[in-house]
Amino acid sequence: MSKNYLDLFSILPPVEPAADLFDKINQRLQQHQRLIARKYRLLLLSVTLGTSLIALIPTFRLVMTGFTESGFSQFLSLIFSDAGVLAAYWENLAFSLLESLPIASILTLLTVVFIFFISLKLLIKNLQIIFIPLNKLTRF
Repeated sequence: MSKNYLDLFSILPPVEPAADLFDKINQRLQQHQRLIARKYRLLLLSVTLGTSLIALIPTFRLVMTGFTESGFSQFLSLIFSDAGVLAAYWENLAFSLLESLPIASILTLLTVVFIFFISLKLLIKNLQIIFIPLNKLTRF
């Protein structure tokens, strides 16, 4: 019985793979590797986005505490309450406002907000790339 199979295979012509089969397989493997890399990037950006969102709360409290402790709100209220003081001492009032600004807290808040928006932008960009319709992928 095994002789019949050997005779059959000796009669049939050998099957040749398509000329571009290797290129198609290689392209598909590269697409798969890029998809895995994008998923890891998506995970990293999600963690960064969540962390920056959570960090916004204490940073905002830090800025509010800085405004309260420095007396910025009292100096700012002078602008709206007494126009005579504003007209007479506007230079001193402006310098007092600048000196009482909690610059470090404001920069920290702006940094966290910047990280949040950059992470959100990159996350949306990567989500659009990952969830493309399957019919747009090249198939064998």
